[in-house]
Amino acid sequence: MTNESSNGAAKSGGESELAKQRITVGEEGRVLGSGVDSLYITTDVFWRNDSFFESLSALKAEAAAKRCEMPSLLKGEGFEWAFRVKGHGAEGYEWLLTSAEYEVKIGKWMTPRSRPSISIQIHSQTLWLYGVVEAIDRILTLLTCAGAMVKETKASRIDVCVDILLPRSLWNRGLEDHIVCFAEKISCHGKREKFSGISIGQGGVFSARLYDKDREIRQKSKKFWMFDIWQLQSVPEECRVVRVEFQLRREAIVELGMNSIWSFTNHPRNVWAYCSRVWLKFQDQPDLHHTQQSTMPFWKTVQNGFLGGQEEQPMLRAKMVNVKRKQISQQLMGQLTSLIALDCKVPAPKLELEHQLPLVVKSAELIGMDDKALSEKVRRKQGKYLKAIEKFEEAETLRKELGLPQRLPGTEGGAA
Repeated sequence: MTNESSNGAAKSGGESELAKQRITVGEEGRVLGSGVDSLYITTDVFWRNDSFFESLSALKAEAAAKRCEMPSLLKGEGFEWAFRVKGHGAEGYEWLLTSAEYEVKIGKWMTPRSRPSISIQIHSQTLWLYGVVEAIDRILTLLTCAGAMVKETKASRIDVCVDILLPRSLWNRGLEDHIVCFAEKISCHGKREKFSGISIGQGGVFSARLYDKDREIRQKSKKFWMFDIWQLQSVPEECRVVRVEFQLRREAIVELGMNSIWSFTNHPRNVWAYCSRVWLKFQDQPDLHHTQQSTMPFWKTVQNGFLGGQEEQPMLRAKMVNVKRKQISQQLMGQLTSLIALDCKVPAPKLELEHQLPLVVKSAELIGMDDKALSEKVRRKQGKYLKAIEKFEEAETLRKELGLPQRLPGTEGGAA
């Protein structure tokens, strides 16, 4: 998971090569590590039986009665997972299982539904220690041993990062003036000389953060094991370890063509290339036309520093067209049932859908929507959707030519 190896840890008790010498870095900086720092996945499963449910229910009831988490153990093929069961569920899931390695939410249904059967957060240290593929494989294997038959696994959030050693003089608020980005929301943090970082696109489906990782470890996360990853005993006074981190939420992941988690594991460098070469850049003269700009030296190091990948083809982003038939149908039925409820003066008898359609005509008349207005409004929306579908199809063709992930089979006109 680092630029050198899957865990990059220095030998215990040994002094690193970087720590033996006085560290000097130029404006280009030096990559210390890179990888996936946080990963949220969901999976749909069929359960062979309900014996695991019964065990979890007993532990949950005991945890609630004793007001403390109850320990348990799952054994996999050659390894095991010690976890604790909370006395409550979370976010509509019946059981909440926690540990330093994973947080797992499990729904109380035997077969897949529209909501994922299981939601899993893979913690930072697990990803740095095992790597993404093994970290996922371990938890899915454990669930299989508990009776789950995994149908499909998707990523709902991915955090990718590069840790770079920079001269202290470069780490200041002036970096904000060099940002070229698709996001509009940019915020600097810290006061005066205690500059701590920059947030970009916060709250969006794509977002990024640059922050003083050494300071964050000392003041908040206490992840001192990162120094083994960096092969540093301490950060020199004249330097800063800056984490460059991109967060991709589900919508962004799908826009890049990665419906399955395995699409990401096959193309992590392409994802980083999109984030650092297309979505966000630090340019020396950002106010000029892009043909007159050049990338700042430290950002070139960031671009090439993820898992040692240089000049990777960026993923192609194609926004999903909002022609989601199921979603729109649900909205339509929700509004129709509200109209029916308003129209009924007494408790509703058994209703027949076809007899309620005149309410649609009545509603159109109420807002002055005649045949001409209806046709015009549909034509305007049709033009917008057709253009979006055309762009999506163009991106899909290019993705295929470049060997990048494709959209879900069976989707229609870019719909999810």
